[in-house]
Amino acid sequence: MVYRKAARDSEASERERAYDAVLEAILDKRLPAGTRLVEASLSQELALSRTPLREALFLLEREGFVETHLRRGFSVRPMSEREAREIYTIVAHLEVLAVRESWPQVVSCSKELRAINRRFLAARAVPRRAVAADQDFHRQLVSRCPNDTLVGMLQTLHRRVLRYEYFHMGDAVLVARSAAQHDEIVSGLQRQQLEAACAAIERNYQEGISALRSFIQA
Repeated sequence: MVYRKAARDSEASERERAYDAVLEAILDKRLPAGTRLVEASLSQELALSRTPLREALFLLEREGFVETHLRRGFSVRPMSEREAREIYTIVAHLEVLAVRESWPQVVSCSKELRAINRRFLAARAVPRRAVAADQDFHRQLVSRCPNDTLVGMLQTLHRRVLRYEYFHMGDAVLVARSAAQHDEIVSGLQRQQLEAACAAIERNYQEGISALRSFIQA
């Protein structure tokens, strides 16, 4: 039994390593949109076994980073203005719903949210850190929501927007603007003004859509 558990743990670890390696290559554009992912060459290049690599690619497909084509296998999924607009709109509505469902308990997160937002602003010159801090902010924002299904949906969608976030967070001015919008969200919580906090969440995502539209069109 111990040996079987160790084998399963090893397989899971390899799958996670394959997932992280491919995801990072997509995010930093070493694997640009449209690139065909040939498993044999990719496993050799990344020093990964074929089975965990294939499992990782299926997971990345479910999360929207990769797509499959009949008889052509996997490729990196292109980004689109329409997808960004659709996902950001859904995430905004779900976050508002999560805040409404966790009100007034979410007010107790204000101090933590302020601290995360300061870290976010301080990381404006380092996109990877800015993205991580932004994700932390939005996770903390919905952390008091009692609806586990809703929180699970948001976690999945937050992964879907990662590539778009890297575009957004590559601009220090946009990060500073987003941090100011985060401050508006927290101020609404601290003043216990539910509608103001929800409106600020909507604005934060609408601004993100507008910024991404310009990046993607360019």
